[in-house]
Amino acid sequence: RPEGSYSSTQGMDHCERCPKNAICDVNPATGARDRTLADSGFYRLDDGEIVPCSTPSLCTGGTTPCREGSTGTLCELCLEGKTKLPLAVECTQCRSWVWRELLDSTVTVIS
Repeated sequence: RPEGSYSSTQGMDHCERCPKNAICDVNPATGARDRTLADSGFYRLDDGEIVPCSTPSLCTGGTTPCREGSTGTLCELCLEGKTKLPLAVECTQCRSWVWRELLDSTVTVIS
């Protein structure tokens, strides 16, 4: 298959133009251009539709769609053990002192 195109059905002779905001590279499992992946800043939904991410920097595209530490549809969730601090975009490693500070401030407000 020529670059910039793919075939959604393996063995088909006709190629389709690679969708906008997609990458149509060679699938290592088949050796053919038979898949579409999202480009950076976009996310490929389960139905194959490619949509813009609400936080483009979290969507890396390709075979690893989310930036390290992020997961879920549109990469909006944090992996276990990670969190988004207030006003932060990226997920960062949870630190026990952060939770202790939050707990202490909550106890102080309640008291």
